[in-house]
Order: sequence, then C-alpha cells, then structure tokens
Amino acid sequence: MAFPCEHSDAQSYLPVDTAIPARSSQECGFEDQLEEQLEEQAEELDEPSLSSAELQGRGRWKLACAGLIAAAAIFITVKGVRKASVSLRGAADMALWEVATNHCGGTLEVAGMGTVHLINAEGNTPGDAASNPWIEDSKIHLASQARAYWGSACHPQGGYSQEDYLDVPLLNRRLQYTTDLSGAGCGCNSAFYLVSMTRGNTWETNCKDYYCDAMSVCGVRCLELDIQEANTRAFHSTFHDLRSERDNFIGTGGGGAEWLGPRDWSANQYGVNGTCINTAKKFQVAIEFPVQEGTEQLKSIDVTLMQDGCSLRASKYDQALLQAFSNDLKKGMTPVMSYWNDAKMTWLDGNGMGEEAMSFCSKEDDAQIARSKTLQEHGILLWGALRIRKGFWGPLYYNYNKEPPK
Repeated sequence: MAFPCEHSDAQSYLPVDTAIPARSSQECGFEDQLEEQLEEQAEELDEPSLSSAELQGRGRWKLACAGLIAAAAIFITVKGVRKASVSLRGAADMALWEVATNHCGGTLEVAGMGTVHLINAEGNTPGDAASNPWIEDSKIHLASQARAYWGSACHPQGGYSQEDYLDVPLLNRRLQYTTDLSGAGCGCNSAFYLVSMTRGNTWETNCKDYYCDAMSVCGVRCLELDIQEANTRAFHSTFHDLRSERDNFIGTGGGGAEWLGPRDWSANQYGVNGTCINTAKKFQVAIEFPVQEGTEQLKSIDVTLMQDGCSLRASKYDQALLQAFSNDLKKGMTPVMSYWNDAKMTWLDGNGMGEEAMSFCSKEDDAQIARSKTLQEHGILLWGALRIRKGFWGPLYYNYNKEPPK
C-alpha cells in the first residue's frame, strides 16, 4: 500500500518490506488522497453497489369553509427553506417540512454495506419535538435538536418498529467518513454514535421510538459508543459501557476549574486554523475495531482524524472496556446521528484547570450560542464518502503527528 505523500513518520506504521513511493507536495491535496483511498478500497469490497433510491415528500393541507360547495386543495413542497445544520452524503432528494411530521428522511448508499433508510425521531426528549431531518442534494441535513436512526426500512405512514433499525456489525472493521464542522462553534454538538437499540428492551420508551442511550434520555439505558461528539473547538470519542465510574474518552476539549477532559491532541493541533486539523475545512474521520489474533475480542478502539497529509490518532486499550463492547459490536449496533446545542456544553469544549482562556471555550461562549436565534441558518456539518470496510485494514495513517500536546 502506498502513502499519498512522502513522510518518514508514516513509514513506521508499515511492514518493514513495504515500498513507499515518493510523491511531490503538489500531489498531496486532500481530495486526491480521499479519491485514491476510496478507489483502492472499493476494489476490495465484497458487496455490489446498489442503485440510489429517490424519495419525494409532499404535504397536503385541505382548507374548507362552511357553506361553500367546493373545497380547495393546496399542495406545497418545501425545499431548501433552511440551510443545512448537519449533512451526510446520501443518494436521494427529499422535501423539507417546517414541522417534524416527515417520518422518513430518505435513503443513502454506504459503501461496503448498501442502502440505508433514514428514520427520523419524533421527539428529541420526551415532550420536546425533534427537528426534521431530510436528504437533499446527496446530503443528510439535521437542523438543531434533530435525531435520526439508520434503518433497513422506513414507513411513510409513521410508526416505529425495532425490526426496522439496522444492526451494523463493526467488529474487525473500519468506519470512515468525511466531515465539515466549520459552522459548529462553542456550545454545539454534532454527534455520530452507536447504540444497542434492538436488544434487551421491548418498551417503546418515553420517546415512542425505542431509542436508548447511556444517559437514559428517553427512559431506557443501553450501551453507547460515541464515534464523534464535536465542534470546531473539541472532538470526543466516548465509550459508555454502563459500568465504569470514570469517563472513557479520547480526543480533545472539555474541562472546568478542577478537572480536565481528554487532551490526546492540543488546541493548537485541532481547531480553527489548527496546525494539523483545521476545523474551518473538511477532514476525514476513521474509527477501527481490530480484534486480537485468532479471537473475536477487541484489541483496541482506534480513532484517526486526517487532513491534507497530516493526521491525529488516539486509541483505547482498557481490556475491561473492550470486553464490554466486543459482543455488541459483533452482533451490530444501530448508528444514530444528532445535532444539538446547549449553554452547558463545557464538558465537551470547555477550558480545563490551568489552561489559557482562549484554548477552548468558556461558559460565556457556550451560553451565547445557545441564545442564538439564527443557529438553524448556519451550515454546520457535512458527512460524506462514508464506507464500512470488511476486515481490519491495517495502518492507513500518513504523517501521524507524534508531537505531544502543548
């Protein structure tokens, strides 16, 4: 396997006898790297590509006045009313409604997996209606306070069934995608995560859609693995095994007067105009779940961020934690996407004890975003080129930044 750029640091992640052809710096652009990787990976995928499906949503309101002989029917299709808050590359267009009445958000194609249906949540929390996700221009859009699930089917007439949710097996696999957080500042949380929604619970929960997570938002707790909770100032991957008293996370950001969140990368390395990951531009995210040789037990969980020939990597090796997730990752967990904001987001993006005020975010920064009335008009996140690769790929990291956080 060839690296897209010539970096001596990257060579340590390859077998000794692997040849690494040198390339000029002009050839090391982000798009070229992504395209080369995807072409190489696509050749090895076992599943055939599936054709894209298009779903069109329309609404109808019937206005009738007493005493009139005829009734007037008005059909309205609303598209592009609000700008994207969260996006994921898909394969269909869908109408946007001003209220969360559109049960199905459309379909997308995931390389190495096939067609995925987007099932929209009705409630963000019990009694709090969720915003309405939709697919348009090959992107999934989630406005603020939205949540959506991956499914094998979705029924436009409404209703939820555990049988419709996808269990995606990721043990000994890599999940990779492109993200753009350029509009998600302090106080915002664009999340992509896995939960065990289809096992151990037959109650529809307080949100009426069987949703569960580690925080019991809808009344039921379940195993949760956060691939990404992030904004332009912070990035967390968190592993909620429901047993550990301490936080199991990797990434950067979060803290308070007497505590510190993960600092696998510094605020100089990751952030707006960061030296490695500049969150004002798009970058790639990869999470891997390799197993111990000859077993079906996790060896580690590895997260890598990549942009323009530079990458940041962090791993989790806690054996008790890995054992808790091995079985569910083998059987499959349901992918969930959400976007929300809160005035108390310093657990994700706050400054920690002893850090300079400008390192991450302050309580005032988070509160200001939460009060913003124009939040839903900001372009927040793009997720694209999403792939699930069978088997552990092995190292694909180039110019891994070994510099410790400053």
